[in-house]
Amino acid sequence: MAEIDTKKRFTEHKILLDNGNKLEITGVENVEVAIHSQFVCVVRGERLEILGHNLEVTNLNIDTGCVALSGEVKSINYVGEKKSLFRRIFK
Repeated sequence: MAEIDTKKRFTEHKILLDNGNKLEITGVENVEVAIHSQFVCVVRGERLEILGHNLEVTNLNIDTGCVALSGEVKSINYVGEKKSLFRRIFK
């Protein structure tokens, strides 16, 4: 039986913002949140948060690490590595 790699790591990523309303991201390892005002994904082990209005995922392919969004993008921030509750409690 073949083993599935659930912890895919890409060595680089790119972010392309077109006129503030179309966003393409490569190197996406995981998607954590995808709602109309917020999109959070993991790139190179770090969380990337996109805030805006009417955000919609137009393309999602985790195998290739490509994500495309449309909507009004207000901010793009790296918010650090996601830590488990256990790690936060026992620093």
